[in-house]
Amino acid sequence: MIQQKEETIDDYLIKLYNEKKMSEDTKEKIMKSIERFVKLLKQVKYQSLNPPISKLYHTYFGSLLNGFGTQSSDVDYTILTNSYVNEKQFLQFTKQEIEKIIKSNKNYQRFVIERYVDSARIPVINIKDTIENVEFDLCVNNILGVINTKLLNQYASLHENVKIGGVLLKVWGKAQKLINHNDFSSYQIILMWIAFLQREHKLPVLQDQELLRKINDQSGKLEIARGKSGDEASSPQDHFTTDVSFLTDPEIIKQQMEQCTVGCLKISELLRDFWKFYQFPDGKFFKDEYIISIHQPNNLLQKKWANSKFLTKDPFDISHDPGQRAKNIEEGRLEIFEKSKIIMQKQLLQQVKEIFSQS
Repeated sequence: MIQQKEETIDDYLIKLYNEKKMSEDTKEKIMKSIERFVKLLKQVKYQSLNPPISKLYHTYFGSLLNGFGTQSSDVDYTILTNSYVNEKQFLQFTKQEIEKIIKSNKNYQRFVIERYVDSARIPVINIKDTIENVEFDLCVNNILGVINTKLLNQYASLHENVKIGGVLLKVWGKAQKLINHNDFSSYQIILMWIAFLQREHKLPVLQDQELLRKINDQSGKLEIARGKSGDEASSPQDHFTTDVSFLTDPEIIKQQMEQCTVGCLKISELLRDFWKFYQFPDGKFFKDEYIISIHQPNNLLQKKWANSKFLTKDPFDISHDPGQRAKNIEEGRLEIFEKSKIIMQKQLLQQVKEIFSQS
């Protein structure tokens, strides 16, 4: 009789990853929903705006394309205009038009506007395709979101363990109720994961400006203009310039990856070390007091300058702190980092399954 191989923790983690990552069937379902969503948006009469908008571009971004998508990922969608528009006013108009279209055309009644958040840094309309159960976060002129998606996808493609660990940490964060509207976002968890791998395992810093200057003289400067939260002005109140270039050359990336140790450890070991790194208050992250930043090499990392546990610099909008909403998270809730580390360290399979399961 052939003896069945006992399941290891890494067997379980890989199986869980394959269950939770975005499947081809889910992608196909989402793409069909996007097609219908685009048809809906194209019914909106933007030429009646004052001033009228002559050119519009549509694109989706986020988890669907960044390599860290799961079965429950929603769709980030942005409309790009050829000139500045006040985001809040543009989306208010869009919302009103969509409501009229849904009411008057039964072909679009599958879509429901769930909420409109105009107080966010980037205002969004949340729209749901109730038949396919696909949610859309619609915004305007979020070009940095589109570029950021390409950057994260490049990181996800560096090594299979980067992608697997990122997806599993999103599953863990949601199971532990750390990822929600008040504490961590999925995006913040991914930034923490990449930053940890850069600090501890020499994952390449794709935005390393010194390296980019050596291989390419072209500038990747982009000027961003936004209205401030709650602002009704027709001209932008917030201007900044950012460098959106990052490393994509496969040969140079291959050279940079020669020093990287991400592939030398099992995924269980990488997750254990991630939780150890961020455990409060004894983890290396809290002792060193560096900010979370994936756009600067280790020798250029800055110390925290504010009382925020997970102070973070966005890769492109560096004045934005994606970790802001976890600023005042209760210390007791952070105990799960140490608890998860201990469970993984002791190789307790049943308890590992529990920390990744929704209660």
